Amino acid sequence: MLQQPRIPLPKNIPVTFELTDPQGRLAQRIVSTNGVDGMYAFHCATPPDAPTGVWNARVAVGGTSFYHSVRIETVKPNRIKILLDLGGERISADSKKKVQLQANWLHGAPAKDLAAKVTVSLTRTSADFKGFGDYAFDDLANDLNAEESPVFEGRLDANGHATFPFDLNCMTTPLLP
Repeated sequence: MLQQPRIPLPKNIPVTFELTDPQGRLAQRIVSTNGVDGMYAFHCATPPDAPTGVWNARVAVGGTSFYHSVRIETVKPNRIKILLDLGGERISADSKKKVQLQANWLHGAPAKDLAAKVTVSLTRTSADFKGFGDYAFDDLANDLNAEESPVFEGRLDANGHATFPFDLNCMTTPLLP
């Protein structure tokens, strides 16, 4: 909206709209001279492959400019909310717990009959105990494979749910005799 209360604006005054991307490159420039009662409409859109980030909109009338930053983000459709219940806070190699997997679309509907794959990656960590800093408890003879290993591959049911056993024994390398 363009308004100047003391001095009326000339009829058909050119108003320029410019949109620049986050790198400062001019993406669109629109000049309009047909405002209605000080109202100017500028219709613009960014292409689907446009970079995301903070874009800048600039409106210029005569020697005056107005700036406003515009956040443009890519919307990724079909995002899924996943709940993976491991049946407790800690899983050990000897526990044979059932894992519950629930998947819903972000709008809340269950992700029924969707293909699911759950993998696990084990990494080595040092075994440190309070009061025993002078000792090493790490088993260097045990080789731990850091590759991803599949734990579950299958389809979710009509409610977006699956239950499967979580067996860590199949992923560890046995000790050499």
